[in-house]
Amino acid sequence: MAGRIAFVYPSLTNELYESALLYSPLALAYMGAYTPDDWKKDMYDEYVDNWIDPSELKADLVAMSAFTPNMRRAYYLADKFRERGIKTVCGGAHVSALPDEALEHFDSVVIGEGEPVWPQLIQDFEQGKLKPVYDGGVSVPIHDIKLPDRDLVHPAYHYPSFITSKG
Repeated sequence: MAGRIAFVYPSLTNELYESALLYSPLALAYMGAYTPDDWKKDMYDEYVDNWIDPSELKADLVAMSAFTPNMRRAYYLADKFRERGIKTVCGGAHVSALPDEALEHFDSVVIGEGEPVWPQLIQDFEQGKLKPVYDGGVSVPIHDIKLPDRDLVHPAYHYPSFITSKG
């Protein structure tokens, strides 16, 4: 069952005009690389674009990556999406440190690295068996990691990012 996934970077501020050194985030672009090609993938990046209206977003699954300063916005969005019956998942350092807190708002959380568990998470979602926690650990051999789906990186970023190591 192919679906429609919305990748979301929630933010309390729009940073496009606040920073001369705005490097593109890659976490969700990596998850996009592990999402099956028959899925429709949309990216919403509140750092550099307009805020999302959670009542209008169309998706079967919403995947977020957020930092501690933006968790309040992430939780707000997740609550609104869940009210509409849209499944939600979040990863990142804050979620990895406080997964029980995040599960009060998200249907599922990814602890640690997302690459090792994302294909299983998508498969579980397709089968209606999404688990609350997926633990990707912290040790992922870099030679096993796919290249990020850069089509999911917003063009407003001033500089592209790249990863030279993990963990």
